[in-house]
Amino acid sequence: MSGSVDISSGEGQTTAHGHRSGRSPPSALESAQAHLPPTARADGAESPGERDPLRRIQAQALTESSRQAGYHFSVGDPCEWFDALSSADVAFGREHRTWKSEEQQSIFKFTYPDKFGRTPFYCSGGLGSCDATPFEYLTRLALHNDLFGDDILIEATLHDERHRLIVVTSQTFIVGDHPTPAEIDAYMQAEGFIKARSEDWYRPQDDLGIFDTHPGNYIRTPAGNIIPIDLVPLRHPDAEHLRMMGIYPPPQPRMNGWMNG
Repeated sequence: MSGSVDISSGEGQTTAHGHRSGRSPPSALESAQAHLPPTARADGAESPGERDPLRRIQAQALTESSRQAGYHFSVGDPCEWFDALSSADVAFGREHRTWKSEEQQSIFKFTYPDKFGRTPFYCSGGLGSCDATPFEYLTRLALHNDLFGDDILIEATLHDERHRLIVVTSQTFIVGDHPTPAEIDAYMQAEGFIKARSEDWYRPQDDLGIFDTHPGNYIRTPAGNIIPIDLVPLRHPDAEHLRMMGIYPPPQPRMNGWMNG
């Protein structure tokens, strides 16, 4: 499949595991960010009444950005993405429908219509997640590339028969199985993260939270390497996020002064 656009080519904290480092088209994230108004507060902090209009505005802006770049398609356009999406081999997950290309050794992910993954939020019951905005989703993918040497690409955006937006991404398929919780703990600690009370992770030196760290979001390669494939990173979690994670007090300044409750 063609027309792919890099999200980011950043160097991660871990060894890069993609095989497509030679690809360097214009950055989809930078292009989209030029069109998309970002969230006004920390991820998930706005009320539903504020987030829903923001999500619609950003979806329209992302569509226009994709159209200008030549990788937006609607139902009826000659497009192999719709063929892949209707394949019997598509698997259904919480955030995406996925399809594996054996030929390209890649996993292709299709967001659900007008959905852009999940983002952490806080409420009276503790940390949870809510529907992300397009800006939050693209920022999350770029950060995952930077932190973990991933090679996620924006492949296309689609409009389905009801004119709902779908984002298509790809990343290299990693051969292996899933690590144990103890192996995940050892990996995250080696990367400088502290396990929070909420079972999520926090790294004080760059003020970074990592969420959704269950074993299914890591691969253990035959060589024994642990590879994150679908975590939810969040830079600069606000004081309420940190409190719910059990980080007391919030870092002041962000580089030090924390303790794990």
